[in-house]
Amino acid sequence: MEDDQFTTNEFEAENVGFGISYSLPIIVAILAAEKDAILLIENPESHLHPQGQAKLAELMALAAHNGVQIFIETHSDHIINGTLVAVKKYKTEGKGISHDKVRIWYFDRDETCHATKAEEVPVLEGGRIIHPPKGFFDQFKMDIKTLMGF
Repeated sequence: MEDDQFTTNEFEAENVGFGISYSLPIIVAILAAEKDAILLIENPESHLHPQGQAKLAELMALAAHNGVQIFIETHSDHIINGTLVAVKKYKTEGKGISHDKVRIWYFDRDETCHATKAEEVPVLEGGRIIHPPKGFFDQFKMDIKTLMGF
């Protein structure tokens, strides 16, 4: 043992965060889904580390590529980016999901009509998104501008 490291029992309940209990049912549903099944998943990012979110997005993309239709409601740029990485890997490595099997919709409030408006965010080959709608995962960009003094 090094000076500042302590060992723990890796899989004891007190050593595992809420992410396991939130994500395990999602993982089981994805793995159990047969071709042409439809899954509705709300906030798969709950209590998951960003890397876990990206891996979960990768799993969802693989399932979708193999014929499971998955609808995801998310507020996580890591889920979106994980999906886009899977699109890029499909183009570069042949594993992941084709861009034409991915649909991203952005929902915002139309203040004039007091209604929800839906806007498709096209996913291009290689996992690229061009001209995203205002408000679509742009908080990081706004924060960086402030932090960098722009």
